[in-house]
Amino acid sequence: MRDRFPAVVLVLALASPGTAQPAVADAEVRRGIALVDEGEYDSAILALDGAVRRLAAVSGHSTNDLAEAYFYLGVAYLGKGHETSAKARFREAVQQARDMSPSPEKFPPRVIELFEKAREESRAEMPAPAPEAPAKKKGGKGLLIGGAVALVGGGVALAAGGGGGGGSGSGSGTTNPTLQTLTDRGSVADNQQSFFQFTASRAGNVEITVAWQDRNVGLTADCAEKNPPYTQCAGTFNRTTDTTGRFTAPVTQKEYLVIVSNFSGRAGAEEFTITIRYP
Repeated sequence: MRDRFPAVVLVLALASPGTAQPAVADAEVRRGIALVDEGEYDSAILALDGAVRRLAAVSGHSTNDLAEAYFYLGVAYLGKGHETSAKARFREAVQQARDMSPSPEKFPPRVIELFEKAREESRAEMPAPAPEAPAKKKGGKGLLIGGAVALVGGGVALAAGGGGGGGSGSGSGTTNPTLQTLTDRGSVADNQQSFFQFTASRAGNVEITVAWQDRNVGLTADCAEKNPPYTQCAGTFNRTTDTTGRFTAPVTQKEYLVIVSNFSGRAGAEEFTITIRYP
């Protein structure tokens, strides 16, 4: 039996009380929503993914249509069990309509919970007000390093990354440039994920190593592009010992998210150390 969500209507908190919710004008978005309602998640993903690509590429598109498309695309991915992809689409929906609020009376709790996590994550990433411009300084580009941003009620952390240990500057013409390294610690509860970010400065391979304590727990690591269409890295995670694992994949000059997952079925949070080496 399909894991079907009930028929749903997205409720937007509108600025003017009593204003009717905007109808979805785009036919392909309406078709995708109907497919989600019917539990046809694979077909819905194809329809809605094509719709968001088309709408996002056209200036003057309906913000409401694009927000709905992203939201229901997230619902379809969640229906397939792809939580990371679902949350990424929910974040895109929030960026299109920051007052979006799916009704808990019409959506399953796991849709509401993941959407709220995505909303908090999106708010945490909103740029702070720009300070007064400081005097210009000479020097190289600073490396992106940030602490973990705790997300309320989600057990998920986003560590903005780009670590230290950049290449040595001893002359030009280096044929084997040094990889940058980001090392961090975290913890992840069962059925939860933690996120880390890095920016590759050139094409090459990323090497992700995860080490934990409990040999009965099996953490995994994966990566995907941070920006749409959120393409997953073409790599494989291999458990190297009872408490370590390694993921390698080719990357290009882009921003990436690393996802550490815990689906071991054991209660409690497992602490881990992650090392990301990237070009």
